[in-house]
Amino acid sequence: MMIHLPAHLRSFIKREVASGRYETESQVIEDALARFADEAEPEFEPTMTVAEAIAEPLAQMERGEVIEMTDELWEEILRQSERDAARGVPVRDEIKY
Repeated sequence: MMIHLPAHLRSFIKREVASGRYETESQVIEDALARFADEAEPEFEPTMTVAEAIAEPLAQMERGEVIEMTDELWEEILRQSERDAARGVPVRDEIKY
């Protein structure tokens, strides 16, 4: 594969090799692309097992700390969201995500 880079990137690559940080120009490009790939598609690393993730929600259900999601409840949530949006109320982070 042949690629053409602007002068400022070619200079940057040469400076990185000259600094001793990399042995070859290819290593500079490989490292840059690897970093870009990590940012674009970070690897999924679960912090807990599925059993751990659902343990607290199951306990909440057993304690009766949940409410049933009915059509009526959903409609009320939508109406409240529309009222909040009309008033300029910001959406809380826990709702966004």
